[in-house]
Amino acid sequence: MAIQSTPSFTPELLNNYAALQTFCDGKQTFDAIETLSKDREFLTRPSGSLYFQDKELAWIHSTATFKLIATAFFAAMSKIAAFFCAPRIARYFSVLSRQMDREQLQLKSQRIFGKDLLVPAFNDHILECNSVTAHPKIAYEDIQDQQVRAMTFNNIFIKDSVQKGLEPFFLHVEASLPNRISEKDKEEVEKLFLQTYQEKGILAAIDMLRNTYSDKVVVDTALNKLYGLMLDLNKQALPHTKTLDLYRENGICRGASLWFLYLYLNTSHLFIDTETHLRAVAEQFKLGVPPQGAISQALEEGSPLLRLQKEDRDEHNISILELDSDAESADDKIKALLPGAYRLGVYKHSIVYIKPDGNAGYLFDPETGLLDVKQSELLPWIKTHRYKKGDEGSTVRFHEFSLPLLEEIEE
Repeated sequence: MAIQSTPSFTPELLNNYAALQTFCDGKQTFDAIETLSKDREFLTRPSGSLYFQDKELAWIHSTATFKLIATAFFAAMSKIAAFFCAPRIARYFSVLSRQMDREQLQLKSQRIFGKDLLVPAFNDHILECNSVTAHPKIAYEDIQDQQVRAMTFNNIFIKDSVQKGLEPFFLHVEASLPNRISEKDKEEVEKLFLQTYQEKGILAAIDMLRNTYSDKVVVDTALNKLYGLMLDLNKQALPHTKTLDLYRENGICRGASLWFLYLYLNTSHLFIDTETHLRAVAEQFKLGVPPQGAISQALEEGSPLLRLQKEDRDEHNISILELDSDAESADDKIKALLPGAYRLGVYKHSIVYIKPDGNAGYLFDPETGLLDVKQSELLPWIKTHRYKKGDEGSTVRFHEFSLPLLEEIEE
């Protein structure tokens, strides 16, 4: 099978948006997918057959003991390297250790899903990930390119949260003023508050607001509420505000989902049949997630970098109440889903759902692979594999992705 080759990442790319976009253009991967579109053996694979056949099964079983030993050996080497202050080598051995277990995990997925598993995947870094293990964390302060910074956690999550926190503050203050605060003034205050918060901390930002408005009683009452919100925000944001984390040991599902959608949407012209097309894209994840997926994961919002248009489909979102006790309402939202390419946020995970015409449907789970999951089967699948009863994190969120129109790209 044609598998993509891997370009090398360097931290300098984060200070050159155009170069980073070129790094993520997927040309080498497009070539691998195009090769599969002309591969007779790939195109004529019998429908409804298991992915791993006799030869592959024999290989997996015959090497199982060796790879079990190798898994433990490389894990031990990782710890030794970490002990002797060689973190880059430690990370590489850690990836190698997990890769030794890859085929057994994929075979387990085939046992669970049978013929519905069209192509297995691996939710971890590919073995050729030296550029990621060499630069696992990039200091946020080292990222100077404003277009790149705009896609990071700092500039999206924190900015949105500050805006939401200031809304009730402004309403409270306005109650004591003869006139409403203009939108322009609010924007200026929000900008200064965000800048002060990021550079000097919560208390400095709160003091800035106190000095901006004169009615101390009213302002202090509003600030007390805002301060509580900001403390909670700070707690959530703290692990993310210092570095951009490219290397992850607990999965790269969101980045893998975004990279899958990008490859799928940009190679549709190569295939007539949707299933064959998706199989070719999924083959690129059989050995793991490439650096582009790691970058997409590290960024809070990577769709602009990949030139993807994202639309939140809130009308299809399924609440925990619906999942727990209102299956009819949840099912109606799934039935109303129109043909398209979607990323779904599910319980502690991210998956892709491709909806062609009719009841057909295909689900890409970075931990499992490409699955034949019809539209009528999507809700039962989610409730069986990506749902925890009573946990508010089990809500299902739909985001639709497409390629922007030509004139939007030119702008």
